[in-house]
Amino acid sequence: MLVSTYHGCDKVGRCAGMTCAIAAASKQRVETMDSSAIKSAKRVLEVFEFFAQRRGSATIGEISKALGYPQSSTSVLMKCLHELRYMQHDVRQRTYRPTLRLALTSSWLRDQHFSGSELTSLMTALRDETGGSVVLGIQNGIDLQYIQVVPTLMPVQLVMRIGQLRPLCRTAVGKILLAQQSEDKIAATVRRINARNNKAERINFKALMNDLVEVRRTSIAYSVNAASVGAAVIAAPLALSDRDLPMAIGIGGPVDYIEPNRTKITEALKNALHLA
Repeated sequence: MLVSTYHGCDKVGRCAGMTCAIAAASKQRVETMDSSAIKSAKRVLEVFEFFAQRRGSATIGEISKALGYPQSSTSVLMKCLHELRYMQHDVRQRTYRPTLRLALTSSWLRDQHFSGSELTSLMTALRDETGGSVVLGIQNGIDLQYIQVVPTLMPVQLVMRIGQLRPLCRTAVGKILLAQQSEDKIAATVRRINARNNKAERINFKALMNDLVEVRRTSIAYSVNAASVGAAVIAAPLALSDRDLPMAIGIGGPVDYIEPNRTKITEALKNALHLA
């Protein structure tokens, strides 16, 4: 009986162990699949953002180099997007570019916010009053991204395009967005930025927080040579409903135009946005 019981327990133990091993392996496979799916989805979105900034066709090699993907993986991804009709493929030039189907997936959002909207009218009025280019920006990960641009009518213009990414912690528009966040959240963002940058480009967290004290006090931020040499931008927060992403409006131009008109532009911005 003792022997029989022992062997029975041994068999039960082996079965239980095997069941646990199968369950663990199954869980690991699910977690691996989840991680792989998230990685693939992230790459698709990064490809879309790459084209939003490039505003033109690109080869597999150019996409691979810009995003840091293996060329073989990039090729598979682009073929898949082509088959789904989100990308068109020029066989002769060996290039890809987004199709209208991609644009239409979110066109309703743009129409809702910008097509004949008060926001577009406000930005145009600011451009006409101040003479500078007017941009609307949001935080995209650890970057600032322009989602609407009303360019200046002056002959000399800054390169400011819809979809363009800019340094979040150095630009006026970026600092306006950061000033609305907690210190812990800002610290986490700075750590991610510094992990990406070399030592010379790393953000001094203490100096940034000192800057944000003044930004919070005045609701205005000012930057010079932050994203482009010779350029200056004055920015302020855009008050929206709680359900919307925080946004900021900036007025920019050459330093030799913005600096002498800084007070005038600041007052125009504060008045337009009803800031005290």
